[in-house]
Amino acid sequence: MRTYHKTLLCVILNWIELLPTLIFLISFSEILEIGPSEKLFVLGIKINTWGKYISLIFLSSLNKSLDVFIHNLGGQNIKFLIYDPNLTTIYGFSKPQLHTLSNVFAISKSLNLVFRFSIIVSRVDVAIFSFLTGNFVDNLLTGYLLSKKEFFEKFESKEEHDNSKLPLYETSENDFTR
Repeated sequence: MRTYHKTLLCVILNWIELLPTLIFLISFSEILEIGPSEKLFVLGIKINTWGKYISLIFLSSLNKSLDVFIHNLGGQNIKFLIYDPNLTTIYGFSKPQLHTLSNVFAISKSLNLVFRFSIIVSRVDVAIFSFLTGNFVDNLLTGYLLSKKEFFEKFESKEEHDNSKLPLYETSENDFTR
């Protein structure tokens, strides 16, 4: 099975797993209350006015957006530099610098999770809005990062392409991506 098909299967299974949860949440409408409420508390703060509610939405969306941005750019660099077993020489960092950055990154990520977790357990509407904002930013960032890469979908690896002796690109009137 090609890597693309394995990945597509995982995405489909993820949505199949998610559907019963969504159906359950939708069936209990009081869980999906929107707006300020006398019952809505986040980290001990009563969110009972529209000003507080909009501030909460803004802060949670900003937090999630920055988390997506930081994770996709900085977090991946740190992980690849430290955990890639094939990478034995690291440029641009000293060992103490990379070790310190990794620890500071992990601590800030954990503290951020406390804030996001308190939002998630407080109300579903705020969590969904934060999630949608994070996905929007992730989509923009992914599009940007993918625009910097070349794609050869006919081959699973560079070695497969090299052994095939086929050209990298074939022109097609239906292909608008190249």
